[in-house]
Amino acid sequence: MQIVPGLNAAWSPRRMSDGSASGRLPSSGVRMLSAPQAAETNPPRTFGFTRHLEAAINQNESRKAVYAQLSHGATKSLSDQLILYERLSLLPALYLDWRAKSFNERGIPVVTGDFESMSKAKTALTPPKYRGQASQADCDRLKTWLKNYRADLDKAVSKSDFKQAATLTYQILRQVEGLEEQTKSHFAMTRHIIESIGEAAMNAMQYQKQTNGGTDGLCRQFLKVQSLGLMDIVPVDQKAQRFQAQGIGIVVNDVPEIPFQRRWERMASQNPSPKRRLA
Repeated sequence: MQIVPGLNAAWSPRRMSDGSASGRLPSSGVRMLSAPQAAETNPPRTFGFTRHLEAAINQNESRKAVYAQLSHGATKSLSDQLILYERLSLLPALYLDWRAKSFNERGIPVVTGDFESMSKAKTALTPPKYRGQASQADCDRLKTWLKNYRADLDKAVSKSDFKQAATLTYQILRQVEGLEEQTKSHFAMTRHIIESIGEAAMNAMQYQKQTNGGTDGLCRQFLKVQSLGLMDIVPVDQKAQRFQAQGIGIVVNDVPEIPFQRRWERMASQNPSPKRRLA
């Protein structure tokens, strides 16, 4: 599940464009929101970002009642917030899927292949590993880390240095893991977006080789759109922690595992290089 809280206010196809494409989404493409299933049966697979969001919306809708029953209705507003963010992300997802379609039809799964199936998410009733609640000071520290990470990531992505983007993402992921261990609390949505960025950066390296840089512009835009999701995500995790403290696994059970960390560590073991920590 990829949600982008700050996206609607900060993104439009023209404003986010890095010069590689600034066209409008054709009116025929808008109909894909209501009928993307048609593309599912036509190999190679297309419109994967849109499908991923639709699957996440369906899952959150179905689990909303489960969590509400466990919390006596208290989780309803958080479920509604997650679903709203996902719905707001559908239009930019559709635009990016549309831009990726020509590559997908040539067997290059840029964007559409950059997501894990929602079927890999844990069951709704799985007990959360941690039941702590991070202090506001810890949450503010995380916000500072994310702000610095986004600035460094933007510099790397703007140069199409996707290996550096992946390295920066691995470093912030380890910092978030350390904070979770220290506070015994989950920052599950923050981690999920970070892992999704890292996976996309790793894949962008492969697409770059396959196309001699032909996918670079699209990958730059895709990564920048994903990074917008980190702007206001910590408060979502703070809300979820209140319910996780009660043994209700909202959010932490609702995101699929992403193998970015293992992939990066495998790459790093084959090509060791100095690491720089984020401030």
